[in-house]
Order: sequence, then C-alpha cells, then structure tokens
Amino acid sequence: MKWMWQQKNWPDFVFNDSKIMAFEREYAYNAGMISMLWESLDIKASEGIKIDLLSNEAFRTSEIEWELLNIGTKYPY
Repeated sequence: MKWMWQQKNWPDFVFNDSKIMAFEREYAYNAGMISMLWESLDIKASEGIKIDLLSNEAFRTSEIEWELLNIGTKYPY
C-alpha cells in the first residue's frame, strides 16, 4: 500500500460518497455492539481488560524503538 502522498492524485483526492457512507454505517454498528458488550461487563472484568489493553499498547510501542520488554504473567482477574 502506498502512503497518501504517494498516490497519483495527491493532494486532489476524488472519493465515492456511497462507499464511504457504507463504511461509516458499519463502523457505527460495530461501535454500538462493542459499547453494549462493554456495558455488560462487571467492574473487575472491565478493569482487567483496560490493564491488558494498556500493557499491550506499551509493549508494542516499545518494539518500535527496539526496546524488548518482558510482560511476564497476566494480571489475575
């Protein structure tokens, strides 16, 4: 995949409104489903998921800098 600035029409983009609207509808639907699932979790489970997400983000971000971290065991929730 090319970077945006490598596209032949850069910076004069042409796009298909109906195609974008389909993606927007799908995104809104999926976001609603995730929100409903998140609301159904108890506090302990949602806090554990937050910890996992933030830990994984820190771990993956460190890989970009070639810093290899050892996460160890998962949080016991």
